[in-house]
Amino acid sequence: MALGILESLQESGKIRDLGNMKHNSAEYLHAVIESLRLAFEDSKFYVADPEVYPTPVKGLLSKDYLAKRADIFDPNIAKVDVEKGSPENSCDTFNPQVALDAPRIMIEPFNPKERDESLRSHSLVYIEEGIDENVIEELQKMGHKVKVIKEWKRFIFGRGQIIERRIDKKTGIRVWCGGSDLRGDGQAVGW
Repeated sequence: MALGILESLQESGKIRDLGNMKHNSAEYLHAVIESLRLAFEDSKFYVADPEVYPTPVKGLLSKDYLAKRADIFDPNIAKVDVEKGSPENSCDTFNPQVALDAPRIMIEPFNPKERDESLRSHSLVYIEEGIDENVIEELQKMGHKVKVIKEWKRFIFGRGQIIERRIDKKTGIRVWCGGSDLRGDGQAVGW
């Protein structure tokens, strides 16, 4: 759903093509964060055990519906008062090592037990160190509640090792490509 919302935002001209934005810039992250919020709002409400509640998958993924959801997006202001939705982790990169090394974001679900009242009614956006401080300031000006996560506390973003098998387009030879996450111990080993 989030990808469909991003596609609608691009098609409508509300945002530039993501490929033309600087990766992890405020403009890029704002579009991704807000699309995730909208998608999570719906998925938390509609996605359930199909034996108990039929999920309207076709409706949720229809271009018309996604365009309506995209209409809620404001390129300058965070829509932090999302009534439904409990965001989860996500990833938006592709090369195994680049994907594992790239700074990550995570949107925390609404927590009514949060001690800090200023964070109780908003989903907190965790941003891993490595994102430019100016980007973080721009996101905060847009209304995002941001917390930068550093050093060993970065474990909250998860970790992994990736091994990908590709066929070289020029030679037709099988090529292995791997990556190992800097957030924890491990290594990528092919056989």
